[in-house]
Amino acid sequence: MADETAFTIDGEVLRSAFAISSRHVLTAWHCVRDPRSRNSSLWFRLRRGDQQERRYIYVPVRLANYDETFDVAALTLDEPRLAEADLVASSAAALLAEAVIPLGVDIHVKDQALVMGFPESASGADSDTNSAEVIDTRLPFGSATGMKLFGPAFAAVSPVDPHGLSGGPVIRTSEANALPYRAVGVIRALPTGSLLGAASGGCLIATRIEDLVDNLPEVAVALQATQRAVAVPQYLTASRGMNALTMSRACWRRLRESVVVVDDPEIGTLTGWPHFFNEPIAHRRPTAIGTAYGLKLALVLGEQDYGLDRSGLAATLWKLQRPDGGWAARTGTGISRPEVSALVLGTLASCGFDAALLAAAGTAFESALSPGADSVAVERTYIASAVMRGLIRTRPGSPRLAQLRTAMLSGAIQDPDNGNLLCWSGRLKAGGNEALVPSIVHTAQAVVALVRTSYVLGDDTQSRTTVDQAVRWLSTRRDLSNQTEQIRRFVRDNHPWETLTVRHFTAAWAARALLLASPTDLPGAEALLGEAMRQVCQSHHDGYWEWDDGDRPLWMSYQGASVVRDYAMRTSTALP
Repeated sequence: MADETAFTIDGEVLRSAFAISSRHVLTAWHCVRDPRSRNSSLWFRLRRGDQQERRYIYVPVRLANYDETFDVAALTLDEPRLAEADLVASSAAALLAEAVIPLGVDIHVKDQALVMGFPESASGADSDTNSAEVIDTRLPFGSATGMKLFGPAFAAVSPVDPHGLSGGPVIRTSEANALPYRAVGVIRALPTGSLLGAASGGCLIATRIEDLVDNLPEVAVALQATQRAVAVPQYLTASRGMNALTMSRACWRRLRESVVVVDDPEIGTLTGWPHFFNEPIAHRRPTAIGTAYGLKLALVLGEQDYGLDRSGLAATLWKLQRPDGGWAARTGTGISRPEVSALVLGTLASCGFDAALLAAAGTAFESALSPGADSVAVERTYIASAVMRGLIRTRPGSPRLAQLRTAMLSGAIQDPDNGNLLCWSGRLKAGGNEALVPSIVHTAQAVVALVRTSYVLGDDTQSRTTVDQAVRWLSTRRDLSNQTEQIRRFVRDNHPWETLTVRHFTAAWAARALLLASPTDLPGAEALLGEAMRQVCQSHHDGYWEWDDGDRPLWMSYQGASVVRDYAMRTSTALP
């Protein structure tokens, strides 16, 4: 930019810059590289007071580092000059810390952003903010690449003159505040056209924070600090001021008070839970799925008042076993299904039960996995991943586990819209004219199943490569809305079809996949994990996790509570 000066306060030449840590400030290198800037005193100005009593604090800074290719400079506190501003090192660091804009690297085409700084046509001595949209994230720019943004204010009939914005932050935003604000770029230039003092086409060019990590250690340290700080206070208090502990206690109370006891004339007393916490009274009867998830939830939350009879709950699950040796959904035809049997057997194995009974049920479970017994089980990603998780808990030595891993890996598809990265559809095989469409929730389920299987069977190159690509694919996704899947099975001629409706808590699955795969160095992964946790926590209401329509399925509370627990453990700080 030819002229960066905004003449707004006598004796001052304003440049745009922003704090990234308690010691460092970022700006454009060309703003401080000329001899006049290097020989002049540099100050980072912070506004204090309200409109009626405006005042400024000046923090002395100096050049610490720069990258000429990406046109970014890092400034640091100039401690020998602190006395000129009546400051000491600790108070100056506190001022910068208060002004920090956290850094991020997750940015995509069509993302909404804000650009901040001192444009030439700003109406006063304070910075201006304008909206923009990302239209290119890898625009070739000299020997580097950059981010291109379009701002309506810069393309107006009477446009904002953007000269002076260099060094200001590009802050990613969202219409629904779906992601936390992050500075993802630094303004560096504008395309010039025929109109003096305007940006050609209303566009700006910025350097991405992602490109600075390997070149400026000041940026790398600030980004790491942002990633470490993300979410423990922000996301785990997103549910009406509750944190992980209070959410757990509230959920435990709801679980404890919702136990149902029913005397069945054929199989005896049943103690457990229906499918939903808010089940209508007429249908309030323990089911295999509801009781299994209730017992799993109790194990996650911990026995806080020793008021649950685990043996009685386990006995109920055995009483609900079908004559064919497995377990069925309440909405089915009474035929056991491997995804339900996997859930129940995994629960029984977790709480400890008679080994002979488990072995017999495990044998029946394995026999139900043959293609001839249930062809849908080996075609659906959801079912295959559920069965893999069940085998890990109950039959880790089963040859079926390795076979399912092979089938799962073979069922991965490439997404041509995202660099041909591997991911999963709802199906492992295409059927008829139905195309395999990439799915966030099914990719997350496959990642969870494969990572857990590697703990049992050991890691292998294909699994590791496929999981790495799938996590990279997930990290480019934004839509974590809940999904519903219909699974149809042919039964017999007089009752030809059985339909199972499966609801998927997408945010919880995405968080679980990222927590297991632990891609801490992958751009976008931390942002997705943070967003997933925000949605998980916001689905919690008064001790329950609620579906979009207000239903309160036990499985959803189990998934919500377990992922909150795992996330809290991952982000906990070291003990003193």
